[in-house]
Amino acid sequence: MALLFELNRPYVSLLLIFIVNQVFDEVEQIKREHIAILLVERDLSHSLSVANHRYIFENGRMVLDSKGDVLLNNKLVKEVYMGI
Repeated sequence: MALLFELNRPYVSLLLIFIVNQVFDEVEQIKREHIAILLVERDLSHSLSVANHRYIFENGRMVLDSKGDVLLNNKLVKEVYMGI
């Protein structure tokens, strides 16, 4: 049986940082149970760390996608999307 858990922008919905951390801890647990998660989040520091495959959309168009830590190490992603 295939399951999909959709979590839409938890950082915006849950303003307190400790609650956000709890949500991402739960996302990690769901991931360990091999349940697919569609995570829509603007805070890339959290979302990139838990995702197996990452897509970045800009104005409704996919501009980047990758597996693994490629986007975490991408200079453009760090500068434009993460402000680093």
